[in-house]
Amino acid sequence: MYSVIVSILDPTKLESVLLPSLNRVRQYLYDKKLPDIQIVVVSGTEALTKNYNVGLKQSIYPLKFFIHDDVDITDTGEIPLFVRIESLFNSFPKLGLIGLVGSTYPSKRWWQECPDVNKYIHGHVLMGGDVNQYWRWNADKEFYHDMYMIDGIFMATPLNIEFSEDIIGFHLYEHDYCHLMRKNGYSIGVITHLARHHWWSKPTPSYFPDTEEFKYYQKKWGLVE
Repeated sequence: MYSVIVSILDPTKLESVLLPSLNRVRQYLYDKKLPDIQIVVVSGTEALTKNYNVGLKQSIYPLKFFIHDDVDITDTGEIPLFVRIESLFNSFPKLGLIGLVGSTYPSKRWWQECPDVNKYIHGHVLMGGDVNQYWRWNADKEFYHDMYMIDGIFMATPLNIEFSEDIIGFHLYEHDYCHLMRKNGYSIGVITHLARHHWWSKPTPSYFPDTEEFKYYQKKWGLVE
């Protein structure tokens, strides 16, 4: 059924935020006499791409969910989020990746360079932590096709495409993975579902255009102006 892959530095957020929010789908699977979720916990300080590849190799189920440990998926609907996502993959064979928030605009970074967020960005999320805001863009439809890029807080895939370990650190991994999906002939989508991200704002150096990591990412995918 479902493998959940989480990269952690310490188990606090995983145990207090993400794991309790999976109880809804776990109860659903139990009631249906289906296998429980496999939780794959990985750690490492070199690169999230490397950690996720370790988790990918350990996963035993076809549908993999890469979720940040500080995300509460707030799964209260009649049909659990994971089940809805599985149905979408079954309906669209060339769909390779689903997230909760994303953009259709072909930018180097999925939201920073978007000329009109109300036109191109889809999804919504409750930002907790020290942000404490409700961020909403286009979120009226159940599902949005043909995303250019999605945010990495939540990514689901039925494929076994590995992350590129030349992307080091803990940023730009989802940007690179979206490019990999399209390179392999798969589309990317966003499912409308309101999750809560318990996020504390902090600098993200590898997003900055003058960093070596960002320059490398740009050059790799031909994004250099």
